[in-house]
Amino acid sequence: MSYAVNVSTGKYESLSIGFRGLMRAQRIDYTGLFTGSQYIEGRGFDPSAFNGETPGALKNKYYTFSTGLLWIRTDRRGSLISQLDGAIFDFNKPNNSFTGDNSQLASTWVSHGTFRLNKQAQLTTYSDLLLTYSSGKGVLNVGARWQYDLNPTSRNLTEKIDFITRYVIGRSGIVGIQLHNEKISLGVSYDFPVVIKNYGNTGAFEIGLEYRTPVNPRNKRTKNRQSKKPTPKNKTTVAKKPIARRLLTKQDSVVTTPSSEKIIPVTKTELITVAGNDSTTLDALAKAGKIKHEPLIVEKITLRFHFDFNSIDLDDETEKFLNELGATLTANEKLKLKISGHTDNRGNEKYNQHLSLKRAEEVKRYLFKIGIDPGRISAEGKGMKEPLNNNSSEEERAKNRRVEINLYYDRE
Repeated sequence: MSYAVNVSTGKYESLSIGFRGLMRAQRIDYTGLFTGSQYIEGRGFDPSAFNGETPGALKNKYYTFSTGLLWIRTDRRGSLISQLDGAIFDFNKPNNSFTGDNSQLASTWVSHGTFRLNKQAQLTTYSDLLLTYSSGKGVLNVGARWQYDLNPTSRNLTEKIDFITRYVIGRSGIVGIQLHNEKISLGVSYDFPVVIKNYGNTGAFEIGLEYRTPVNPRNKRTKNRQSKKPTPKNKTTVAKKPIARRLLTKQDSVVTTPSSEKIIPVTKTELITVAGNDSTTLDALAKAGKIKHEPLIVEKITLRFHFDFNSIDLDDETEKFLNELGATLTANEKLKLKISGHTDNRGNEKYNQHLSLKRAEEVKRYLFKIGIDPGRISAEGKGMKEPLNNNSSEEERAKNRRVEINLYYDRE
């Protein structure tokens, strides 16, 4: 019997503690075995004769208890970032002797860690480390796992496949594959000797099957709370319709000319025509003020993606907006994007420059994932060089953790 309690320790983090009680019953069966007591001169062995043993006495029943801790951290979509766990098995050290002698079962200590090394599109690489210690002997198991998301556009990454390689130092190697969906996990592995000849392991297949029943007992309460939750003052509302269908005012977009530095307002009619890809109107508008093949900015969008500190994860609202943006780009093949990532002022300049680029590239990667040609998208990082405010409070810093998108038509 096992029981575990889960406690939230932070956003997308949880700590679990578990207990297990086990009753084990063992016996020795002499069926099919013979002793000298069953040998009859001139006749050989007689299985019906008494073998001199009392199998009823060779029985044992004992109870053993185990406990463990698990800390796990995931991203917003449930993908594992890091995991640390440890357990002690048979900590009560029961007597497992068949003869009544004092023979305690040794306790076993297990420590395990998994860490995400890299994530590129649908492929994630993890490192695994497992240390087992029992009866004064330790065994170290090191390995790597490659996880491929089969349905990356899903809100929860439940459909995936794992490729596993592990090496038990001084003993054996392990290769395996696992398939997962929301309810079922199926795995196959092969264990084989490595480097030295191991008579205790000449090769073994293992097959595992797990069935889960997803539950969400707080779903109703969470839904009610979300419906009453007010919209934060600094949260930008994402449009419900694709960009091509929106009616923008004159103040929404402007076109600047390098020669006169005049600002030419784009009217509703002109902007809708641009989004509709009417070449005549585009040429007429692009020649105004002698632009000389400068890109025509259709719209400049500042998105509040609500990045957590040191995070590049996109939230659900942003992904919904990017899906709409992708539909617009698909319908208008001459439209292009310039994406700029920004950070707040915490951390050094070099690191923030890298982080801002990663945020812009994450938006680009998502658009590529939904079918947009990456050649139509450029991404750059500006670090903390162009803040919107003085970064004097957490609210102001949150505003600076942003991505800006220029949607434009390049006549060339």
